[in-house]
Amino acid sequence: MIEERPCISELKKGKYKVVSILGAGGFGVTYLCKDVRNNRVCAIKEYLPEAIASRSEKTMEVFPQKDKVREYLHGKKRFFEEAVILMKMRELPSMVNVWEAFEENNTAYYVMEYLNGKTLKQVMLASGGKLPYPMALDVVIKTGQALDTMHRRAGIFHRDVSPENIMIMPDGTIKIIDFGSAKAMAISENQQFSVVLKPGFAPPEQYSGKMSQGSFTDVYALAGTFYYAASGKKLPAAPNRLMGENYIPLDQLVPQCSRKTSQAVDRALLLNPQYRTQTMSEFISGMGKQPRKPVSGKQVCTARPAKQSKPVSRKLPKVWLLVSQGSCAGALFPILKDHWIQVGRSAAKSQIVLGGHAEISGLHFSLYYDSANNCFYVIDKSVNGLYYQQTRLVKGKKYRVLPETELGVGSAKCRVILGVKDND
Repeated sequence: MIEERPCISELKKGKYKVVSILGAGGFGVTYLCKDVRNNRVCAIKEYLPEAIASRSEKTMEVFPQKDKVREYLHGKKRFFEEAVILMKMRELPSMVNVWEAFEENNTAYYVMEYLNGKTLKQVMLASGGKLPYPMALDVVIKTGQALDTMHRRAGIFHRDVSPENIMIMPDGTIKIIDFGSAKAMAISENQQFSVVLKPGFAPPEQYSGKMSQGSFTDVYALAGTFYYAASGKKLPAAPNRLMGENYIPLDQLVPQCSRKTSQAVDRALLLNPQYRTQTMSEFISGMGKQPRKPVSGKQVCTARPAKQSKPVSRKLPKVWLLVSQGSCAGALFPILKDHWIQVGRSAAKSQIVLGGHAEISGLHFSLYYDSANNCFYVIDKSVNGLYYQQTRLVKGKKYRVLPETELGVGSAKCRVILGVKDND
């Protein structure tokens, strides 16, 4: 409990009696209340952006600052609209039930079920700072499935996925709470609101009022939540990552985490939304499915690999380039050790030919595998660029690249992974 005596005592002409304050943040207050008419306990969330508004001690009304009326009304409108949408989603088992929304005290409220579970963060603290890996995986898959349904069915995005906003109930089910769309809209109107973002979970686009947000925003946040829950370590804040700070891959911190799952997390944490995993269903399927075996061994790929009536069985080369996304996804190319190899769209200029995308130059980049140091070197020679995460590599500069790295070739439409076969 935050306070023994809340600021207001009742709402909606006595229908709801306020018992105490459950929580308070930069954008609102959540009250523990009693629904007198239905004789049940509930929680009521109030829109109260403390940076631009305050409550009158005499009337209990909320008033925005004189120069912040537009921002205040905009946020209140989004808060109320969000509540209306959530009321339509009450049938979803993992969503907190919202029963009513109303305006009073010059602000907005919505009434929801009172949850007697514990947040993921509370459970982590009780477990010594992190969850057992199977439990962390179970929680993130259930949460991702619920968010995917919400994205597809209602077109609403949470925008504040974090361990504080995932509730684990006594029976093991999860509930998603504290939606942040009002926050996101306020950020786009007023940059000072960016302080409410949670470092380690908020992606780069939430630090800017000019970048679009979507399902990929929640994907990043859920991947960051899983990383934290499974390892006990938070990711660096997105601005720090943009400045070059890196993180340790999850499979290196958690032995139970497979490389495939760790790579799915990495793709969901790409800083550039264009390259990042776009949907929750894609993220969740990547977490649980086994890696697809390459089906083509051709050195030239100008279209989708031909369909095979039977799986192709052949030994994976020691060093390889795999097309992970694009018109020829699944195409596998062996790479010679300690030799420079040219990669591009033109067979006259390149030993490895990637077709199907106009963004790929005739000679796009040079590639070298250093067997002594078990690493790759790449040099961009293209018009449209070679990309690592959100960054376009400097043309003509040699970069050292570790195995299992994914690169964007010209655009997000074609991606390749550079790999080395594990020792048998």
